[in-house]
Amino acid sequence: EDLIIPIHADAHDLPFAEEFFDCIISVDSFHYFGHEEGFLDKHLAPLLKKEGVIKVGVPGLQKEFENGVPVEMRPFIELEYNFHSCSWWKDLWSRSDLIGEVRTRELSCHQEAWEDWLECDNEHAKRDIPMMEAEGGKYFNTLLIEGIRK
Repeated sequence: EDLIIPIHADAHDLPFAEEFFDCIISVDSFHYFGHEEGFLDKHLAPLLKKEGVIKVGVPGLQKEFENGVPVEMRPFIELEYNFHSCSWWKDLWSRSDLIGEVRTRELSCHQEAWEDWLECDNEHAKRDIPMMEAEGGKYFNTLLIEGIRK
């Protein structure tokens, strides 16, 4: 109980000292703020102790859209979107001066996670139903991104 510290704060201004955490875990939120170039080294990695672990689970893409957002997805996804592929995230994190041993992989829970989300009574989930019908399993994925603090 005293080893887990849940907080509600802006990811760009976290109220913790450098090297405070042994581990940082983010589930279904990192893609909203962590896709910014330099975010990891400026705001999050300094909070990890040396050899601390960061693990992030996010919705993503099976592969990057090479020719822009596919036509059937345009009603749901803007030109600037924050879903990316394993290789995109690995490339971003590999440019970090503070994080090493970056690994990414697809999670086997993708289908189950989306089904649970779409079945819940959340207004955002209800809006995602037609998007997932249009997507039809062709584009989206659920990803794990892992790194170790140098």
